[in-house]
Formats: sequence, C-alpha cells, structure tokens
Amino acid sequence: PGGIGDIDGEVWQAVQRGRQDGAARRAAMPQPDAEVQALLSAREQARAARSWQESDRLRDEIERRGWRVQDTASGQRVEPVK
Repeated sequence: PGGIGDIDGEVWQAVQRGRQDGAARRAAMPQPDAEVQALLSAREQARAARSWQESDRLRDEIERRGWRVQDTASGQRVEPVK
C-alpha cells in the first residue's frame, strides 16, 4: 500500500483487533513480584558488567521462584514456568 489510506478497511480492522487482543493477553498475564523484579534488575546489571557467572546464578534463582528468563535483542523477557 502507498499509505494508510490505501489499506482495505476490513484488513485495518483485523489489525486493530489483533493489537487489542494482544494487549489484553499481556495485561492478563501474571507479573513477577517485587523480589523477582529486584533479581531481574540485578541480573541486568550483572550482564552489563559481563559477570556471566553471577548472571547465571541469578537466572537460576529466578527460575527457582517460578519464572523463566529469556534473553532477547531488546532485553530480558520473563514468563511463568509451566
């Protein structure tokens, strides 16, 4: 399409519904408690300092508390362990 005006109305509505559905799913997901958030912050600092052993130790502690950490290009992502 040449611009937003060139997008079919039904397609645009589907895109908007997808955005809303994704936001609703993210809002419904459980969030880590303050202790896990602190561990995540400490892990980010350890990674920035290239302290890989400490980063791994913190990742393991976070997982023991029920959260899995995934490192992505945009930073770490956390999800409940299933």
